Amino acid sequence: MDLVTAIGLLSSLVTLEEAGRSWVLIVKDKVNRKKIDINNWDSNDPLVQACLDRFKTDMGDKYKDHIFLEEEIQEIIRGFFEQNRELRIGYEEKKQMTQIIEDILYAYNEYTKSLMSSGERTLHNTLSSDFSKIMDKLGVIEEQSRKENIKKFLHAIEISKEIELENIEELINGEYEIDRSEIIETIQAAREKLVSIQGNAGSGKSVACKKLLKGKEYVLVTRAENLSTRKKVNELWDCDIEDAILWLENKPLYIFIDAIEFIADCGDNAFPLLQEIYRLADKYSNVYIITSCRTTDSSAFMKINTKYRIKTYEIPDLAKEEIDKVAKSYPIILSLQQNKKYADLLCVPFYLNLIISGGFVEENINDENNFRNLIWERIICLKDKCKKYGVLQSDVRKTVERIVFERASSFVVGVDSDIVDSDILEALKSEGIIVESKNKIRLKYDIFEDICFERHIDKAFDACHGSYNIFFDEIKKIGRCVYRRYQIWISNKLFVQEAREKFVYTLLTDNSIEANWKKQTEIGIVKSKYCGMFFKEFQELLGETVIEELLDITNLYAFEAKINYSPVLIINVTPIGAARDNLIGMVFEEHISLDKNRASIIKLCDDYANCSYKTTDTEEKACKIIIVYIDELIEKSKEEKSYYQHDEEIVQLFLIVAKMAKASKSWLKEFGENMIAEYCSGTGRRDSVAEEILKAVVKKCPLSFAMELPELACKSAESLWGQRVSRKRFAYDGYDHNNVRAYGLSDNADHFDNNENGVYNNTFFWYVMRCDFVKGLEWAISFVNNAIQTFAENKPNEITNIEIYFPKENKKRVYWGNGCLWMADIMEHNLPVVLTDIVFVIKKTVINSMRNSSDSVYIKGLAEYVKNTIYEKANNVLLLSIIEAIGMNY
Repeated sequence: MDLVTAIGLLSSLVTLEEAGRSWVLIVKDKVNRKKIDINNWDSNDPLVQACLDRFKTDMGDKYKDHIFLEEEIQEIIRGFFEQNRELRIGYEEKKQMTQIIEDILYAYNEYTKSLMSSGERTLHNTLSSDFSKIMDKLGVIEEQSRKENIKKFLHAIEISKEIELENIEELINGEYEIDRSEIIETIQAAREKLVSIQGNAGSGKSVACKKLLKGKEYVLVTRAENLSTRKKVNELWDCDIEDAILWLENKPLYIFIDAIEFIADCGDNAFPLLQEIYRLADKYSNVYIITSCRTTDSSAFMKINTKYRIKTYEIPDLAKEEIDKVAKSYPIILSLQQNKKYADLLCVPFYLNLIISGGFVEENINDENNFRNLIWERIICLKDKCKKYGVLQSDVRKTVERIVFERASSFVVGVDSDIVDSDILEALKSEGIIVESKNKIRLKYDIFEDICFERHIDKAFDACHGSYNIFFDEIKKIGRCVYRRYQIWISNKLFVQEAREKFVYTLLTDNSIEANWKKQTEIGIVKSKYCGMFFKEFQELLGETVIEELLDITNLYAFEAKINYSPVLIINVTPIGAARDNLIGMVFEEHISLDKNRASIIKLCDDYANCSYKTTDTEEKACKIIIVYIDELIEKSKEEKSYYQHDEEIVQLFLIVAKMAKASKSWLKEFGENMIAEYCSGTGRRDSVAEEILKAVVKKCPLSFAMELPELACKSAESLWGQRVSRKRFAYDGYDHNNVRAYGLSDNADHFDNNENGVYNNTFFWYVMRCDFVKGLEWAISFVNNAIQTFAENKPNEITNIEIYFPKENKKRVYWGNGCLWMADIMEHNLPVVLTDIVFVIKKTVINSMRNSSDSVYIKGLAEYVKNTIYEKANNVLLLSIIEAIGMNY
């Protein structure tokens, strides 16, 4: 704290009879008075005068109406000379100028004092004569203020740990713990500062966050809704967070923001505050942030995730093995497992807990939609327990709805508990339906709110009697999250036939519905994983215009986006929902025009090719649709006698089919062989797309292509990299860069990518080595052997035979070698790039495989296999360097 601030703070605590106001206000008042004239202090020396002129200008701007202490004067002099080294003044000039500056500042002080009133002079003299005491008093004031802030901070920590975190239930039925140790240990091992835990509703995101925070000393927790009602970070926990962080010194502070999906559609209010919290972690090394978010809403935070490099982890639904473990302890789960219609229920931990703890029996559970109704009646509204607490179920239902709707309309973390009847409040708290913090209450689980909104929208729809705009006006009252709630409702209404017929079809086909609501209906449909039956039932009734709209909406909205850093920024966009399967079927059956909707259909098939779960039937249909487009473009190119206009699109379409190689294996094999034949025949790029196709196989090879057709992938690379006999000669052919032609290779084998990821661009070989290591290694040895043999024939004077004796076999082997081959890993541009890349990929694949295994038998076996295979089949020392690299690592 500087002198002027100190004086201002102290004088704001004391009343001056004459001044009658604080020192800061006095100083502001003096700005309007006569300013000191400093033009009288000059020097005869031009160099000194130049320095003085600059100093007087700076002083006039920076130090108006200030009385300088001796220490300040010396500091100003030192700083002035430090900042003006370019003036290059000598010792005597510096000494002369120092004296003049001191005179200026002393005179400035006297002049400033002369403008003071007697009260101001008295205050100044008192403060100046005993400044150390002032600072001591200010220190006491600051210390008291900080103690109060730290007290508030520690109270917020206590509330966060003992109430907010404790309200998150970890156990099924209060006794059984689902094993999430693998994902928890993975997250902990990464030691990321910023983490986003994502997953489906009820998957256990909050539980995972709680486990990550277990044992942490300083934890702050807030619900995301708080961010929309607060203006500053300090208001979230009622303390100065930055001051608390400084007080912690290097001790870690963990900030947990739960359910940020609830602010996905109110960016203007909540996002700046969310960014401010992330800024704290960016600014302070001891601040860590964890958020939980439903996967379906995660794309709303893509900008923030990208800016702050937030690491995302997915909490998956339960696998069959995990459900089996639960079933061993609970017979109801074992019974439900026998029927596939319960599969979607049992993979969600939240539903598992309710089935077990709620005492449900199989006869009462038909499907997820029916089960959610049971949750509403029996659990949320306490159907069987109202008598126990002396309350009516209708009153409980009204109370729950009031809590939910008031919280949504005001967009707050909770509503005042005093709005609820005390008996009902006690019942809801005792049964774990609501949680309370600081006299604010809300439903304990977000899915409870989902169900409440779902039933409210159901009732509003029934009450509108076909006047749908009245229906939409009613549900708008839900608040700013209405679109999200409506989409969830639409998705859930696709569970049962009655619901699909009653709700979805009507909303989709009624032309009187407002365009924006119709769009929200379509988004809800295409993002739902249950929409398959809807399409099957109504595809004959849906007009071409509606199908086209659904197609475009699917291409725009049916995705989940995730950001990863490995090590560069990668945005993974994953298709979701079941709409693509059904739309591809409708396109295949020509329900819409292939020509009119060309771009949309191609994108639909491309996105489907990227889906994690595909059916063979739909894959085959998608491939046939794309092949139609490929054939059309090839015919068009032949008519135009040029492929230049269409080669990029043909390659793009080919790669879509290649992603679904299992469903198009025969076509891909025939097409690939034709491309190889055309390329090797010497056909130019104007007359064939063959070269571009082969390049796509080598550099953009999909994993499925390498898995299904590894031989074709290798043959494509061999053809592309080999020298074509019929290739036309050019004037520059006399210069053989990196001896490419001496090795019998083409220029395509020596494309050097000046990029750290250049070696990773030949994706086909990475995938071949991953999918079939034995075939990949044998092909690589054969390809490199042939290249080295060709070089030895073309330039025998630049290579020599190296004889190596193997005592165990009592056998000698001969290998081609020279300095370039042995030093290929160390020195660049001595060999064709593709040869060094192949060797690098083999080394990396083997070493990574050994490092990722803890099985010593496997590690030794792999190393021995590679060593023996290369010794026996290689003809050159370039391949022997692979053995050296493995040996140096193990």
